[in-house]
Amino acid sequence: VRRFQTEAEAAAQLDHPGIVPVFEVGQHDGHHFYSMALVEGESLAHRIAEGHLAPTEAAELVKSVALAVHHAHEKGVIHRDLKPANILIDHDGQARVTDFGLARQKATESSLTADGQVLGTPGYLSPEQATGSSAQVDEAADVYSLGAVLYAALTGRPPFQADTAVATLKQVAESEPVRPSAINADVDVDLQTIVQKCLEKRPEDRYSSAAELAEELGRYLTGGPIHARPIGYSQRLWRWGRRRPLILALVASVCVAIAAIAGLIYQSSTGSASDDKLTPAVAGQLVSEAASIPNNEWAEFASGSAAPSPSSSNNLSLSLIFFGLFSQSLDEIDGHPNAADDFHYAEPRPKPYQIA
Repeated sequence: VRRFQTEAEAAAQLDHPGIVPVFEVGQHDGHHFYSMALVEGESLAHRIAEGHLAPTEAAELVKSVALAVHHAHEKGVIHRDLKPANILIDHDGQARVTDFGLARQKATESSLTADGQVLGTPGYLSPEQATGSSAQVDEAADVYSLGAVLYAALTGRPPFQADTAVATLKQVAESEPVRPSAINADVDVDLQTIVQKCLEKRPEDRYSSAAELAEELGRYLTGGPIHARPIGYSQRLWRWGRRRPLILALVASVCVAIAAIAGLIYQSSTGSASDDKLTPAVAGQLVSEAASIPNNEWAEFASGSAAPSPSSSNNLSLSLIFFGLFSQSLDEIDGHPNAADDFHYAEPRPKPYQIA
């Protein structure tokens, strides 16, 4: 009943052509009710089920929805459940936002949603909603959902979908969506960039308001230059690593180890001032230890019969190898005149992480 009242109260204070109006809220014979306008048409979800929309049509539709959502934000109402099923399209093609059952009124700070509670449709929730951080859910969450709606209109599917709701929420919080253009080749770079900015994991990286998103879509529709910039591969990699700091540190450590090995082999093969040599056994031990790191796959290597098996180096940590390599005297390593010739290694093959 409280959620019913929340929806009625939130929608009743909104007066915008892009929002389905509520005419009356009351109680009759112990039953709560509210009456709202009849929208003759279909939902955006039904339209998408028949096939994705053309890029300009999708941009125009989401632009009008964004303006309606901005009106709600100005009235202190955050929808929190924007999705194609909650957007109705009348016979004139006008999009109307409905279903404010999960709306949050900032003025009242309703306690219907507690921290750790996840409400809404997983594929269209923002990362902060997916992780149950209700205190962090504000207008930026609706901006994210608007981007998810635009993504679905362009591709025919939400940005994230998995076999279970829990798996979908995990993707929302940790993964990057497949680029819209990879699903629909008609999506150009500018519109894809707008979608990706809406779907940023951090709220501060998205458009600052639904109105700013509407303005950006307006620039796109008129052929003007958009303000957002495409995400480069290096930036994607950095963001991926920021969410997985341990894996990034391990990968970086392996790269340092490979570089150190290559440098020592080169030094011994060029006959530098030092007569110390890196034997195949030590080099093989270093690479074997690097190969044991989870989430990394490295090409096979061969260093002759002296190469140790990975199991024989399991008791060595990567950090000990680094410090041992540079702290111990190279004089302690048995010289081998053909070390550079005997040790053969392949290029490393990192695990092909998908960075959309």
